[in-house]
Amino acid sequence: MTDEFAKHDLHQNPRRERNTLLRKLDGLPEHDTRRPLTATGTNPLDLAKHQATAETSYYSEVLQGAAAGDTTRPQHGN
Repeated sequence: MTDEFAKHDLHQNPRRERNTLLRKLDGLPEHDTRRPLTATGTNPLDLAKHQATAETSYYSEVLQGAAAGDTTRPQHGN
């Protein structure tokens, strides 16, 4: 039963974070999504791109057992 709870959390936590970010970005005019909001030039679109990259790495490393930084798809049947 513990494995089911762990699996649920592994899927639910990134999904919840993604949905929170998307809700905050939803409805912003395109100009505002691309407008820098920090001294480093970060904008909301950059945050969404970063989140997508981090989530891809998370799922690749944690759920598929891929090496950190290797986001290539595993070859099945080889």
